[in-house]
Amino acid sequence: MESNWKQYMIEQLQRLSGYFIYPNSIITINKNTYFLTKKNTEKLLGIKGKVSGFIGTRKGEFLLCPLNHSNANQIRKIIPWLNPRTLGIKKSIGCGDRVGLATPGHIQA
Repeated sequence: MESNWKQYMIEQLQRLSGYFIYPNSIITINKNTYFLTKKNTEKLLGIKGKVSGFIGTRKGEFLLCPLNHSNANQIRKIIPWLNPRTLGIKKSIGCGDRVGLATPGHIQA
């Protein structure tokens, strides 16, 4: 069922000319669906469902939101694992791709 829902969302968004949806980013929580999309080089947060508190542009049944501080704070209220957290005294390493351009070192690691 989840796979069918993701395919449906992808098809709906593709009706909006020029948008690419990241299939692995689609998540549904409390009947609201959130995903990342891209048009040209601009990445956006997409929402289908309740959108209160988010800033964006309505495109059909979706709200497409810039990836900014305000929208990041809103999505962190809804999706708890997006919040930073401490690991305590365990050893860890950060290999995040903060600028969206993975370097060869990131890939090899």
